[in-house]
Amino acid sequence: MELGDTDEEAAFRRRLRAWLHSCTAAAIETIFTGRVEGLKPYIETLAFHYELSDERAKALPYLIQAAQRAADIFALEIASSYLERALILMDEQGID
Repeated sequence: MELGDTDEEAAFRRRLRAWLHSCTAAAIETIFTGRVEGLKPYIETLAFHYELSDERAKALPYLIQAAQRAADIFALEIASSYLERALILMDEQGID
């Protein structure tokens, strides 16, 4: 919420920000899916944008993949952070 915003303006800004994150993630998927390296170089970016979007459920597979990539290079604290975020999202989505 910016200084001077009404509740409605603040809500609009939140919805707009979430929509922009969705659009960004979708654009990355569209542009890079067909390339040889695929989405692999963008996993963390996709997790970030979908997690902040109005399509949060789409972040889950990317969070898990990002955790695996971090664990593969022994960045265990980072892997743990991705998994914690995935668990929170699973709780929000009612996934066991």
